[in-house]
Amino acid sequence: MNWESTIGGRLFQMKFVLTELEMFRMSKDRFVVLLVLWSAVVLLANCAPQEPVAEVDPLEAYEGRWNVKEVSGDRVSSSWLEIKREGEGWTALFLHRGGHPMPADVEVVEGKLKVQMLEEEPNPDQPERKMPAMEGTLDGDMIQGVGTSWRDATFEWSAVRSPDRLEGSDREVTWGDPIELFNGEDMTGWEAIGNRESKWKAVDGIMVNEETGANIRTVQTFRDFKLNLEFKIPEGSNSGIYLRGRYESQVADDFGKEPYSRGVGGIYGQVKPSLNAAKPAGEWNTVEVTLIGYRVTVVVNGETTIDGQLIPGITGGALDVNETEPGPIMLQGDHGTVYYRNVVLTPGS
Repeated sequence: MNWESTIGGRLFQMKFVLTELEMFRMSKDRFVVLLVLWSAVVLLANCAPQEPVAEVDPLEAYEGRWNVKEVSGDRVSSSWLEIKREGEGWTALFLHRGGHPMPADVEVVEGKLKVQMLEEEPNPDQPERKMPAMEGTLDGDMIQGVGTSWRDATFEWSAVRSPDRLEGSDREVTWGDPIELFNGEDMTGWEAIGNRESKWKAVDGIMVNEETGANIRTVQTFRDFKLNLEFKIPEGSNSGIYLRGRYESQVADDFGKEPYSRGVGGIYGQVKPSLNAAKPAGEWNTVEVTLIGYRVTVVVNGETTIDGQLIPGITGGALDVNETEPGPIMLQGDHGTVYYRNVVLTPGS
């Protein structure tokens, strides 16, 4: 007979089991107490004053300036969009292909940015004119979507952020040798743009655009430069000098008008001149433009109209939105008769 089967052994086993049961009961009680204490801590924490969680405005992801490329069939157009916070709300400017930046409503609905161009003022001639609109989705650093133009035609669009305007705008420049962009005898070095017939020709040392026709551009492209030229414009006519093919310095019959960004001496719709120095229609005007990075100085007839200001973005009719690349000098010929002479560019490096 072994000891466990004896009465003493049985009693010892019983005591051991009772001891374990007692320890279990005590552990269970401690667990319950700890559980109650933890619940109280959690409850107190939830009842304590909490810092309000700020709601993230979905438009913040779209804030800034955007270079927009529109594609409709074979046509590729350049546009521009700026979205910025004003007080408690948001404002926007939308440049659709041509013209100047117009005010726009912007909102994010179900993850899509919606842009609706607005009339600057009521147009009695077109009271129900349909304004351009776009919607798109942000994917990384690009917005992509679809839109409708003035004529309700649809287009696809994509946008990337505009370059930092200070990048390269304050660098030291070494000026090279002047280049005569017009030789006074023919249109060598220039080419027509688009499908319109060119009306440009050289007459007695003058570049003449006799009537509405094609715009022209230099074959060469440039980054930083000084551009000197003279222009003459008949009464009521209009042209423009596009710097790098992207920023228009206006040429128009503006004598006597108040200075404004779409007038002579300004950068069309983007930078307002400090004064209007244009001469009367039919007289020659001198223009000197210095462009370094995105910083521009314009001098008209010896008067500084823009003094080293940064150009916010492209202007209507820009050849492309590739702002970090060199570009040509483009002259507008699709608005009417204009004359240019002594067109000289000094490149910087």
